[in-house]
Amino acid sequence: MIYSSVQIVVESERDRSAALPVKLQDTIQRISPKIDTTIQSLKTLKASEEVLFCPLTLNIPDHLPFLGQKTYECCRSIESLQQRVSTWGYAIGEGNNWLPIILSPKGPLYAEAIQNGNQTYHQPLHLGDRTRQTLYQLGYQLLRHIQAIPGVYLLQFGGTSDPCFDRLIPFPDTPVLASLGVQEPDLLTSYWYCQIGTPLIDLQIKPLPSNSA
Repeated sequence: MIYSSVQIVVESERDRSAALPVKLQDTIQRISPKIDTTIQSLKTLKASEEVLFCPLTLNIPDHLPFLGQKTYECCRSIESLQQRVSTWGYAIGEGNNWLPIILSPKGPLYAEAIQNGNQTYHQPLHLGDRTRQTLYQLGYQLLRHIQAIPGVYLLQFGGTSDPCFDRLIPFPDTPVLASLGVQEPDLLTSYWYCQIGTPLIDLQIKPLPSNSA
């Protein structure tokens, strides 16, 4: 379906000027300049079948014509999702690390993890192979369980050697800003590619610039 416009949905009027929705709007306009893209709060939101909605909040209204309603509902029920994950044999706990998962039309891609330190987000967070494989497997099971639609997901976890599951965020939340200028394509670009069906083949961390003498 060809949409006439895009609405980035945020929680409140104050959130409309936050860095995340503004950066996402810039990304969409750069890649798809002919699509009218606006940022709307839940208060000003108007449902329409001709609009592609990109919610950056879990609290989306039931009447919104959005394919990810069930996905968001599952992720909103944090305790229920934690209980489900515990039955799969994974530990549960609080965490300040995120594994980004890009679900493209061709399947999932796992980006380098992001950590929160000193009120800033940093990518990449280096993890051992065993931890990576544990998180990849958990991420795959979660996407199947919530009937995930194409997009960017953040698997929030604690620990770096024996990870514990905190929650799954079904949209590119604030931690993805750490990927700007670091990952190619960055996570906001990856998210929009998923919305328009552009295939994603690989993700790369850009090399650090060398210091000239």
